[in-house]
Amino acid sequence: MQGATSDVAAKSIKVACIRSSVTLTDEDIKHLKVSSGFYGTVGMTHTPGFTAEVKNETGFIVTEITFSITIGDGPAEMYRVDNFNYQEPGVIYTGLNPDPTYDLRIDPLKSKQFQFSLDRPEIDKKKKWGWSIVSAKGIVSN
Repeated sequence: MQGATSDVAAKSIKVACIRSSVTLTDEDIKHLKVSSGFYGTVGMTHTPGFTAEVKNETGFIVTEITFSITIGDGPAEMYRVDNFNYQEPGVIYTGLNPDPTYDLRIDPLKSKQFQFSLDRPEIDKKKKWGWSIVSAKGIVSN
């Protein structure tokens, strides 16, 4: 029989391990590909933000990505993402994923779609925008 205390401790240790990541090199970052994405409303609250799909072609379990987002002729803005949650439109979620690290990682050789809130009304005004991955952190996968 599983004990409540030991289950909570095991999940806490798992999350702590995810958070003790190393910075990926520029060469490794080249193997993180934004395969699709758009700006719109995200989540059940319909907040403004981005939906991205990133393919991880590295040997790391990616735990954090920093995007450079440029709108029009403006300066690049950096935005760090460390929660890779995706809420399917029209789906009602009744609870969290049983694995607390599922939304905290992108596994090696996998693609993951996720959303992050970021209000940029200039994009709504049809301004051209672009993004790229400028840094990332991860855990070496064995």
